[in-house]
Amino acid sequence: MNRKTSGEQRPRGMVMSAIGASIASVLGAGLNFLSNLFIARYFGNEAYADFSVVFSLSTILAVILSLGFGQTLLMTLPLLSENNSRAKIANYNSAISVLCILASPIFLYYLMYLGFGLYTSLVVVLTGYLACLSLIKQAAYYSQEKLVEYQLIDKLIKNSSFIFLLMIGYYAGFNSTFFLVVCFATSYLLLNAAAAVLSPGRKLAVMKLGMLKRSELDWSKTLPLYLTLLLTTFLSNLDLILLKELAGKNDIAIYAAASKFSMIGNIFIISLTAAVTPRLVKYNVLDKAKAQSSATVSAVIASASMMFYLVFIYFHGEFLLNMFGEEYVAGKIILLLLVVSVLMNCIFGQTATLMKVKDETVYLIGYLGGALLLKLVLSVILYQKMGSSGVAVSTVICVVFWNILCLMHLRIKFKINTSVFSAVSLWKK
Repeated sequence: MNRKTSGEQRPRGMVMSAIGASIASVLGAGLNFLSNLFIARYFGNEAYADFSVVFSLSTILAVILSLGFGQTLLMTLPLLSENNSRAKIANYNSAISVLCILASPIFLYYLMYLGFGLYTSLVVVLTGYLACLSLIKQAAYYSQEKLVEYQLIDKLIKNSSFIFLLMIGYYAGFNSTFFLVVCFATSYLLLNAAAAVLSPGRKLAVMKLGMLKRSELDWSKTLPLYLTLLLTTFLSNLDLILLKELAGKNDIAIYAAASKFSMIGNIFIISLTAAVTPRLVKYNVLDKAKAQSSATVSAVIASASMMFYLVFIYFHGEFLLNMFGEEYVAGKIILLLLVVSVLMNCIFGQTATLMKVKDETVYLIGYLGGALLLKLVLSVILYQKMGSSGVAVSTVICVVFWNILCLMHLRIKFKINTSVFSAVSLWKK
């Protein structure tokens, strides 16, 4: 009887963990919103456009440097002992550091090709490295279901320090892109230090490097997860990079502001995914029915929350965008489209997560790769016809494209329905 009660409480624990992390994320998102608003209003549209591109590039760089280790840790640490977990994290930190040294010249060349100065490019590379280390720490926390703790460290410490540095620079008369990037890098440095110091018993999110052991890098598991994460990161950040080639800085700034508001709506979904992933890893081995139940519950909750957010944006989107400036109101259609893309992701549910848990990552890479190519083609074509809104339309289409493929794959091969519509069959049972 007690065992059944404990099992029934697990979905509730998953939701409560997601809610707790979401509260921390909402506070962090508020600070992140203030920092973006501060840059747009007081540093100017051009500075905000440059910073938005730098943000996307540093995110991509962090994922490239991570080699997928963060995803591997999230999938493997729940099944490892504490000592093995520490050794694996230290070994991954070493591999990341070596790769950063070897790959830095290539990144620097590309950044300077895009028009950034040498010193700015160097700081962007440093930011990418620090962001990469934070991904490893995030996976360590999440794998131990310390979701709320990490969200508090990440969203509050990093974002509050960034705002504080921006305010100091503004009143001191610093308004260059280089200064913004330095502030951004410093916030990631403080995040990594805090995550190491505040980790439970200082045992999981270690700062130290380990002896690099190629035999322990688990390339057979790591490489597919790495390619998956790399593709999803490109899909999420490609818009602003494409717009840098296709549009002016004013269009980039407007699109970036709309993206920020769509990301606010994505907070609960990200937290819910982080909360449900360790459970799906365990239930995949121990209890298939609970894996289906967890996927269904997360899809229903995520879809409901995003529906409310979409309605809110429909009625109040112009007001929100006007906070950045009157010219940003033109981005309401873009904002609505980006929120719809998030809603579509919620409706299909944990398709990507289940594909990884079921070791169907090779197929997932193919589906995401096809979506990325489709996005590249559609973005260029639709931009010529619809402007920046066309890029947002391509995002919606690509999200539906790869999710449908994943959902069909899971239903045909494993009889699993991750979509929100699986709640109907679950309710009948």
